[in-house]
Amino acid sequence: MRNTVTRPTYETWFRDIHLVSVNDGVAVIACPSAFVADMLESRLANIIYQALEAEGIETEAVFATYEQVEAAVAGARRGDAEASVGAERVQA
Repeated sequence: MRNTVTRPTYETWFRDIHLVSVNDGVAVIACPSAFVADMLESRLANIIYQALEAEGIETEAVFATYEQVEAAVAGARRGDAEASVGAERVQA
């Protein structure tokens, strides 16, 4: 992605996000804040989808905060069947 957007855009929106997993057609993207997750979901998701597709990954995406991802992982470790990242799926 670094080569497809301006440096300020990359530094502001993409530098601190992480692809957590790709399972069952859903990519989980961890974001540093709800604001960043909302911005990516509403305005910049197409850039993420293009990057995923360039890697041969066609999927939906879930944008979640680091805290949501950590809570879901902790719940899964406890065997909590309801554990999830608590974010909405977004389709390309």
